[in-house]
Amino acid sequence: MKVVVLFLAMIVGVVAGQDQKVFGKSEEASFEGKVVRIKIGEKDLSNGQSFKFWERTLERAVEEGAKGIVFDLDTPGGLAFPTEEFMSTVAELPLRTVAYVNPKAMSAGSLISVSTDEIYMAPGSKIGSSGLVNSMGEIDPVMRAKLESYFSAQVRYIMKKKNHRIEVMEAMMLLSDEERTIGDVVVKPGHLLALNSTEAVKMMDDGPLLAKAEMDSIEDVLRAEGWSESDMVTAEPTGFEKFAWWVASISGILILVGLAGGYFEMKTPGFGIGGVVCLVAFALFFFGNYMAGKMAGYEMAAIFVLGLILIAVEIFVIPGFGVFGIVGLILSFGSLLYSMVDRVQWRNYEWSGEGVIDAWNYWFSGGDVFDV
Repeated sequence: MKVVVLFLAMIVGVVAGQDQKVFGKSEEASFEGKVVRIKIGEKDLSNGQSFKFWERTLERAVEEGAKGIVFDLDTPGGLAFPTEEFMSTVAELPLRTVAYVNPKAMSAGSLISVSTDEIYMAPGSKIGSSGLVNSMGEIDPVMRAKLESYFSAQVRYIMKKKNHRIEVMEAMMLLSDEERTIGDVVVKPGHLLALNSTEAVKMMDDGPLLAKAEMDSIEDVLRAEGWSESDMVTAEPTGFEKFAWWVASISGILILVGLAGGYFEMKTPGFGIGGVVCLVAFALFFFGNYMAGKMAGYEMAAIFVLGLILIAVEIFVIPGFGVFGIVGLILSFGSLLYSMVDRVQWRNYEWSGEGVIDAWNYWFSGGDVFDV
């Protein structure tokens, strides 16, 4: 029993104190004087936790004096709005940034690529096809026009800032009823532009079409940038971060286990295994979701406990099912649902009348109903 109490106290202390250094920065080597490699793989841009890790990595790189950042991309795309926010972060970095397309940076991957100072491509690699799609179905024409206008404005700003060709990215993002010619590549009506490595590095009168050069390996990219291979360090999530993300991913199971433990405890006299299971399951739930960047925290945990108290009052003190029980259920289940909402997306969501269903999809379907 003492072990359980100590375990719960540690979780509450970490959540309430909001001190992640014990499990985060202290167990990682410094980025000082290093070239930080950030790998973006097949599923990373569809995982909201990846963006949080990358944001933290970039903050560390700046704070600790890294030489530069290399994005090693092999992705078919992912979430639209987190990618748009991350583009801004990358574009404004006071460090040299490089993208290495190895072997593909499609859709959202191309948006991150053009946010860097320089793009290199592996032989035979591909980049582009960056149109917006809706994972929940067809996008309403008016909504599509709004979204494309918004993303296009962001892309034009970043492309100009990074000295990339605006017309290239617009041909990758926006459909046209007319045939377009980008360099030597002809884009047919109703199609989006995708470039292979040979086309992307094609020299025009004022420089390459998009990418600086083809490179066989990331080591070649480092040498081309004047960096040493020995200086490269690959950013990896800490074991504690991975644990927190895993806990957040099984939130539904933890809720069921916690409820089952609580029910079993109510059916047996005294405090036993059911109570322990209930406490541990819900402590892990709130702790994991908080550490994973959700709205969970000691406030939500307190509301959840208050709801349980009101339910207990309804059951044991005031027989029947009335006000205390209803309010208790609302507080308990409301706090559980709210705890799984992403903090950043809650703040950034525009309440413009999409309705409860759209809001639910936005917060719980991987964080974004729109992909790119």
